[in-house]
Amino acid sequence: MPDIKCTVSTCKFFKDLVCKADAIEVNCDSDNYRTQNKEETHCETFRKRS
Repeated sequence: MPDIKCTVSTCKFFKDLVCKADAIEVNCDSDNYRTQNKEETHCETFRKRS
């Protein structure tokens, strides 16, 4: 998998500005799977670092 840049240091998959999760899921907030801007998307992969 290519490197995915990430700046969310509170996520358990964050390391050196890269997401180290095995798979990444990004969803849009609407039900029709279409969005017009990045504010309508979110990372489902995020897990809070313990």
